[in-house]
Amino acid sequence: MPKRVVFVLPALSGGGAEWVILQIAGALDRQKFEPILVVLNAVGAMADRIPPGISVIDLKASSLRRGLLALRRALAEADPDAIVSTMGYLNFGVLMAIIGAVKPACRIVAREANMPAVTIDALRIPLLARLGYRYLYNRATAVLCNSRRVADELTALGVKKDRLHLVPNPVDEDGLRKAVQKVTETSDTPYFVAAGRLVPQKGFDRLIEWLSQNREDRPPFTIRILGDGPMKTDLERQIAEADLQDTIRLEGFSDRPWRTMANARAYLLPSRWEGMSNSALESLAVGTPVIAHRDAGGIAELAEQAGVGAVQVADSGEAFIEAMKKMVTQGTATEGMRGSLLPAQYRLNSVTSVYQDIIAG
Repeated sequence: MPKRVVFVLPALSGGGAEWVILQIAGALDRQKFEPILVVLNAVGAMADRIPPGISVIDLKASSLRRGLLALRRALAEADPDAIVSTMGYLNFGVLMAIIGAVKPACRIVAREANMPAVTIDALRIPLLARLGYRYLYNRATAVLCNSRRVADELTALGVKKDRLHLVPNPVDEDGLRKAVQKVTETSDTPYFVAAGRLVPQKGFDRLIEWLSQNREDRPPFTIRILGDGPMKTDLERQIAEADLQDTIRLEGFSDRPWRTMANARAYLLPSRWEGMSNSALESLAVGTPVIAHRDAGGIAELAEQAGVGAVQVADSGEAFIEAMKKMVTQGTATEGMRGSLLPAQYRLNSVTSVYQDIIAG
């Protein structure tokens, strides 16, 4: 009989952590594994991207705190052979909910999607988060980290090294390139692309500031930011005050941004923190190089793994803008798709194989 694997998500919003889990659940070998999706609240932009043949249990809970008992009941009734959850606060909830609810042989896989320090700062009582990492995470069979920086932070918080596994974010390279096919995005002016929720983490406000401070000798280009969020009004005001309306465009959320990525000069990652950026990986898959600030988590590790010039890591805002200028003046526009720049270990089939080994034990 296939092993029953329950994947737990908070919602089906447009976040990278959710997309990772949906891809892995859909790619599992169905002769060996039966995936089931348990969602605290199954609404969001990715509701139509649930892979076919996967049962969905919607707890209809407005928060983890209000849905914890329902989560416990759902996990007990599913009688899983393995449970996979993602994101720190949700992992804490799952690791509490399983106590006495699942069979001892059930393998518990907790995926850390972001820098643990961010989770600690976000929770109202940071001490509880630290205790959660030290004591609850060590109850997991395996803790998955998408970068060495994440693993190092978890080790410092007291998670045992024998629990930690370095597992890349998956990218369906073939699927993305097929979705792009003939690139139709064209522009007379070279453009860069960035994507993500309009929140402080993504650093779009400081990208605007860097541009306003480095205006000299700047060749013509535009920046297309794909995303929506609570900072939209503030970013629009900042763009207007810096007189950058002709340079920076806020284009709203796109659940399939790959054509826009494929013809950009580079993907921009000005984030203040990241675990590992899915959008940066997807850009590499469609042949678009990445310019990132060093703050963006595991991006420096990706630069080591990718080919020369695929990922440029800037130590300052000035260096970031200089890299953009060089990309415009030295680069050339392309016709059709460029070759993939994605390191092989990030391809969906490779990552799925690792997940299957960990789930099966």
